[in-house]
This record gives sequence, structure tokens and C-alpha cells, in this order.
Amino acid sequence: MSQENIPSEDSGDTPPTWLAANWFVERRGEQVRKLEEVAALVKQQTTGATDDVSGDLLNDFSEALKGIEVVVRKFGDLNRRYRPADDDEIRSLSERLDSIISMFSLRTVVENSRRLDIDDQQLNEHNSQLVDHNSRLDDRSSRLVDHASRLEDHNSQFDHQDSRLVLLERWRDGSVSFQLPADIPLMEMPPKPAVFYGRDELVESIVERLCSNDNCHIPVLGPGGIGKTTLAAAVINDERIAAKFGANRFFVNCEKVTNCDELAGKIAPGLHLHPNTNPRQAVSAHLASFKCAFLVLDNAETLLDSEDRDAVENWPGTVAQNSHVSVMITMRGTNPPGPVRWADICRLPLPPLSLSSTRQIWPDTTSSIDDNLDTLLGMLDGMPLAVRLMATVDPAATPSQLIQWYEEEKTSLLGINGDTHLTSLEVSIRLSLNSRIMVKHPEAVNMLPILCILPDGMLRSSITDAFTSMSSPKTNSLILERSGLAIREKDRIRCLAPVREFILQNHSPMPLYLADIRLFFMQITDQVGKLGHKRSAEAIEQLCAEFANITSILKHFWIERSTVDIALDSRTALTEATIQLSEFSIFFTFGDCSDLLRRSAQQLDVEGDHANAAKCIKTLGHHLESRYEYSHALERFEEARTRYRRIGDRHGAAQCTQSIGNVLHRQKKNADAFSSLQEARTEFSALGDRLGTAQSSKRIGEVLYSQARYPEATVSLREARSEFQASRDPIGAPQSAKVLGSAKTSTGMPVPA
Repeated sequence: MSQENIPSEDSGDTPPTWLAANWFVERRGEQVRKLEEVAALVKQQTTGATDDVSGDLLNDFSEALKGIEVVVRKFGDLNRRYRPADDDEIRSLSERLDSIISMFSLRTVVENSRRLDIDDQQLNEHNSQLVDHNSRLDDRSSRLVDHASRLEDHNSQFDHQDSRLVLLERWRDGSVSFQLPADIPLMEMPPKPAVFYGRDELVESIVERLCSNDNCHIPVLGPGGIGKTTLAAAVINDERIAAKFGANRFFVNCEKVTNCDELAGKIAPGLHLHPNTNPRQAVSAHLASFKCAFLVLDNAETLLDSEDRDAVENWPGTVAQNSHVSVMITMRGTNPPGPVRWADICRLPLPPLSLSSTRQIWPDTTSSIDDNLDTLLGMLDGMPLAVRLMATVDPAATPSQLIQWYEEEKTSLLGINGDTHLTSLEVSIRLSLNSRIMVKHPEAVNMLPILCILPDGMLRSSITDAFTSMSSPKTNSLILERSGLAIREKDRIRCLAPVREFILQNHSPMPLYLADIRLFFMQITDQVGKLGHKRSAEAIEQLCAEFANITSILKHFWIERSTVDIALDSRTALTEATIQLSEFSIFFTFGDCSDLLRRSAQQLDVEGDHANAAKCIKTLGHHLESRYEYSHALERFEEARTRYRRIGDRHGAAQCTQSIGNVLHRQKKNADAFSSLQEARTEFSALGDRLGTAQSSKRIGEVLYSQARYPEATVSLREARSEFQASRDPIGAPQSAKVLGSAKTSTGMPVPA
């Protein structure tokens, strides 16, 4: 420590000795305080040190501090005089402290150097670890670069899609100077139908109406499977529609949509609307912002059949109010939503396809064709869905095989391709059958199986007379139309054949209503007795119009008769109606009663009514003869004659013999015909049947005339004319006279007036 500022006695200063001592003590006290601070630092830095140098340094420093404390206490006593020896003692302690501080500084430098060496060693170790880590990072970076390259390749594949949406948005906002192709829609659409026949004129009319008007609303109505969705797809994909509406064409499948918000929610994503907006308001406003737009709501009956019907009806009405938005709706039934002013071009439900159209569909779907194709297509009744499903049941199966399978399994055969309304006919029918309107009207459900027995449906004007036991039959018929289970054709209501097959297979008619409908149609067969009278034309017209229905009703009755006990009067009425209808069919060569007659003969045999069974077989022979099936007709006449002879009915047997002679004459087997007819005439004469005798004589005369045996023919024909006149037959006598005149002309004899 420096001593230059310490006052001494030799100096010129004259302060008292005790003041000099106090000054010295104060100065040394200050140094001691500094040393105490240094000591605290030294203790902190050397805490935990174990080397000898650090320990000795601390010991010396401690002893020096103790010496200083003694000196301080000594000089702190004011009654003690200052002595020079004391100054030496202080100087000695000061030098000792200087030495300790120097040693401490050196020790600090050495220790710091040692610590730096350790830090350098640790740093080198860390650097080595970092080098290894960097090497591994380089490997990972290389792999990441490879991944990034592959991701870039993938992203490039989707860039055109992202850019398409971006460009659409920019084009909509007017921020690009060009436009995308106008026919790129904003929403996914069904493809243009690959197979489409029978509706070309209707598509043309719809497209023309849409293109020539700023605002046009088209309803496409009809039963399930009739081709409504296909028609809508054909319209929205038409080039002229794409040219006018461009990207603003929206096709929305409403299947499984149960309320208006869900409907608007299906449209909103295609318009890129914010998900938190009110979908109804946003979609309506956005559509209104377009220069023109075309919205198609497919399968809308699901929506209209929901509890939200009021809102569903109002919202399309709101959209349709825009002068630049056109709407097309496809739905089952007959009544589109009310608030929209629908165009009259499609107000009537779509009709079934014609046979010629379904013929065109078939080869485009399958290559299997044979002579029974028209029969198969007739069984499908022009329903496009049924035709398409039937064609895909088995591509290798012929129409003849498919007819056999369909007769065995009915509509279940048309459900093997899937379980949706577009892939299964039964699913499609059940959708209509389980609709809310059908559930709310159980009497309409009860009317349906009755209507399904009638292939030609029922005159709307006759519904009340036919369903005498049903309340509100006209209302129930309207319900069936609105559900899409029945269609209206001119003045009739009927169900398509596939629907009839499904309903009759799964739902039994109510006995009360079945009795009503049987009575109604069986009474029509009584019109056969009016033929030849004043109202013959009216009777013929009614019988022809209802022939298929009467045949179906009678056939259904015969089937039921084979399973349940029926009252005698009902059985008698059924047998008489069957014979009457068959005689009408034979006389006018109208319709086909062969299956009805075979079924009735079989059941009558089971019941033991052999006389009427023989009569049905004989009538079947006449029916086959009228259809020029002579060989089969002969078999039936011979079978009937055998039956009549077995039960002892000579008259019935004679009639069969006469019929056999007639057929043989038609086959130009005149010798056999002459023999049979002579046998018949003999038998009729013996039985006293003048009309039968006259008929046989007339036929014999015709056979002789065809053999150019004119004199013999003249004799036989005169006998026939006399017998006809005696029996007052209004037809036989003139016919005999006509043939007689021809015979006389051939022989040169005068013909009497």
C-alpha cells in the first residue's frame, strides 16, 4: 500500500499526534473495508477449493485481518499516545496485506487460465458432437429434399384443379381478363345418358323453352322408374343449355334431404359460400347475382314428403321469382310445389315408353335377343328402369329365359343389381308405398291391390260404381296418382305391370272390395246376351274396352276358387261369365281366353263338375279354331267328345263331332270332314235337334260344293235352308240360300228369287 499521503512528524504540518494517528487509522480502516470486500469475493470464488495454495492464501489473509483488528482497537483508544513504534507495526501489516493481495491476483490468473483450459476442452468435445449432429442433419435434409421433390410432383398434378377454382373465383369477381369455357359447371352433374330413346321430342321442347325465355320452370312428374332423372340429365347436358347457362348449371339430388336448410346446404359448397352464413338466404341471393342460372332439383318428392313441406315449397318459389333463374324439378306423382308458376309443357306425368322405344334400349344394353323379346318388353310395360334392370340380370340369358325367370320370381328378379331406387325396382316401389301421403290414407292402400288386378286400369267415371263399399273412392284414386303408384292414361287410372306384380305378390286384396269389383265386371259379361239387338254396338264397345280386365278378374277368381270354399251361386256366376266372355272372344276373334279356359276346366274337374269342364274344353277348341290353330283345336274337340260320351251327354258329343268335321273341312280333308258331318247330322236328327241338323246339312253342302259335286250339294243345302226356316234361325237360312245360289249357278240351273 502507498504511504505518500500519510502525514509524518517531520513534515511541516503541525497537527497533534493523536489526530495523525486517527487519520492513519481512518485510512487503514478504509483499506480494511476494501480488503473485507475482496475477502468476500475471494471466498466466493474459492468455495469448495481443495488445493493447498488456495487454503494457505486464505489462512494468511485471515491472520492479517486479525492483526489489523488489534491495531484498530489499539488506536481507537483516545487516551493512548501515539508512538513511532506503532507506525512501524502498521507499516508491517500494510506490506503483508499488499503481499497477500498480489498472491491472490496471481492465484486468480492461474485459476482462470486453468478454467479456460477446461472450457476449451469441453468446447472441443461439444464441437465434435455438433459435427456429428450436423452430419446426421445433412442426411435428413437430403431425404427431406427427396420428399419435397415428390410432393412437388403430386402438387403439380392437382394444380389445374386448384387453379380452376381460383380462376373461377377471380373470373366471378372480374379480376381476370378472360373467361373459362362456359360449359364447366360449378357443381358435379350426372353424365349425359348413353342410352336414351323415346323422349327426344320432349327434350327438344324443354330445351327450346329454356333457351327462349329468361325465366322458365319445368316440372318432370311421374311414377318411380319412368325415366325422370334420365330426362333431366339429358336436358342439363344439352349443348344449347350449356351455351346459355355455362357454369351456372346446378344439379341437386334431393334423395335423403329432409328439410329446406339441408337442401340449401347442398348447394352452398358449389357456390363457395361461407359456411357460417344462412344457407337459404345466401344461396338465393347468390343465384340472383348471376346473369342466368339453371337449377335442377332431382327426386324432390323426398323433400315434399317431409314435415318441412311448407318451407320446402316456399323456398323454391323464392328462388324462382328471380327473373334470371330457371328451375326444373323431378318428382314422383302429379302435383309439383304450389308457389312456382310451372310451364305447361310437362304438367302431365311422363308416360311409359312405347314398344318401339324399348326395342331400341334393349340392344344398347345387352346383345341377347330372340323372338320373344316383344313379349318380355310387354311384360315390363314400357318402364325404362324395369327394362334396363331386366337387360342386366344376365347378359347371356335370352328373352325367353328371362320370361320364365320373371314369371317364377316376379319383381325380386329386378333387384339383384343393388339396393337403391335406381338399381332395384322393389326399392323404388317401396319408396312410394311408404310415403307420408300413403300412410295417411289407408283406404288408398286398400284400393291399390284391387286396381293392380286390372291390367288396363279403371275408367275414372266407373270408380264409384265399382267400389260401392268404399268411402271416398275417387279421393283414394287421386292419392294413388300423387304417390306415383298409379298413372292416368286418358280417362283411366292404372298401375304399370311391374308395380302390379310387386303389389299382388306382397299385398292381398280386401275381400269386401274384391267382391265389389268382381260383381262389377262380371255384370259386363251379361252384355254378350245383347249382341244382335239394338244396343249391340254399345255392348261390343264395352266388352272390348274391358276384355283384359274381365279376363284378369275371372282368372284371379278361379285361382282363389282353388284355395278357398266359395258359395254355389258365386261359382255358377263365375262359370257362366267365363263361358260368355269366351264366346264373345270367339265370335269377334278378339282377345285370348285360352289360359282362362284351361284353368277353369282344371278346377271344374277337381270339383267334379265334368259337364262344365267338357264345355270349357269344347269352347277352348272353338277358340283355337278361330286362331287358325287347327291341329290343337281337333285335339280339344276330341277330348271334349270323349268327356261328353263318358258322362252320357249325346248332344254335347254330337256338337263336338260336328266341330271336328268343320275343322277337317278347313284343313281340306274333305272325305274325313264329310264322314264326321254325316255322323253329326244323324245324331242331331235322332235327338230332334233341328238347328243342329240344319247346321250339319249346311256344312255337308259346303263340303260337296268344294268337291264340285254340285247336285248333291244343292240337295243338302235345300234341306239345311228348310231346317233353318223351321227353327226360325235368322242367320242360317240366308247363309244356306247364298251357298245354294252359288251351287245352282255353277250347274247352270236358274236361281229362285
